[in-house]
Amino acid sequence: MYLKEMNWSVKADWSKEDKLYSRKRDVSNKDSREFEHLIGKIYSHKMKRGVQYESFWGECLFYYLLEYDPQTIHYYEQSVIVPIKKLIL
Repeated sequence: MYLKEMNWSVKADWSKEDKLYSRKRDVSNKDSREFEHLIGKIYSHKMKRGVQYESFWGECLFYYLLEYDPQTIHYYEQSVIVPIKKLIL
């Protein structure tokens, strides 16, 4: 299998992936009056930079799990755009 042959731990240059999966938007709390959430940033030793989150109980804790997972080599935050329609009540 192709995936079994890949050894990401020796990959030195992530510039192609860094550009492809760069942050698509900045984290903000502009809708926090409607949807309460806690925003912030943690330092990622695997990414060698700060990683932003919009949800402490979702994103932030997931990033900590990625940081402590020995099989995780590299990851990206806010890397894709997911269209969501607002509900009108």
